[in-house]
Amino acid sequence: MTVPHQTHFSGCRALLQHGVHILKEKPFAVTEQDARDLVKMADAADRSVYTLVQRNFNPAFDFASRNLHRTGEPYWFAYDYHINLAKMTSGWRADSDKALGGVMLDMGYHLVDILAGLFASPVSVRAAFLHCYEEMRRQGLEDLVSVYFSYPYQGFAGTLCVSRHNHEKVERLTVLGTDGSLEISPTEASLYSPGGTRVAGVTVTISKEAMVDRMIARYLRHLDDREYRAKHFARQLSTVQVIQRAYESNEGGPDAHPRPSVLANAC
Repeated sequence: MTVPHQTHFSGCRALLQHGVHILKEKPFAVTEQDARDLVKMADAADRSVYTLVQRNFNPAFDFASRNLHRTGEPYWFAYDYHINLAKMTSGWRADSDKALGGVMLDMGYHLVDILAGLFASPVSVRAAFLHCYEEMRRQGLEDLVSVYFSYPYQGFAGTLCVSRHNHEKVERLTVLGTDGSLEISPTEASLYSPGGTRVAGVTVTISKEAMVDRMIARYLRHLDDREYRAKHFARQLSTVQVIQRAYESNEGGPDAHPRPSVLANAC
């Protein structure tokens, strides 16, 4: 199922009522309540609802998951993802009634899902939502989001930054730990010693299309696997919760006053 965000829930409900398994584009749901209701409907129908989050099938992110313990005790991460749209976003993503959110919901979903697979749920989520275009500000559709996470165990925190009007497309996750660090991109992953020596890594040689094929094949094999389904639901619920908390933490919004100049006065 590939539709604008505002029809995800109603579309899933209709399909589940007809006893159909679902493979759908992200998000799993837009709100935590919708996510919980969707899980209840899927369980009642004994059907799967699998979300297309292809980074989980990328060898670089698989390397990160398998080697995270080699960093010792992680104390910091930074996850940045920027694309380089030259003009204001268009189509349904520029319509707040259809998109229901900007880059946090659309692009950030993939990143928060990866974090949900690596770390526990954060206890604090604080986000700043910013806009490149005035029209996006009026609609409340962020062009950039910067998020700070803190966690239930003391001494660990992280940041996430997503935008769509950078000068280049770039994605990188860095994790710092007491015994080393990880650096992951969609094309490569590396484990470093505290002194910066690369001690292990992987270069991605398969295509994006092959990753998507792997994901869909995995989901199709597990359509009737209730244990696999429950784990997927739990992870997607965690992802939806974090994104909702980010939006709820935002003090700005579509009704905020137009921004004044932020440039310093000349001396």
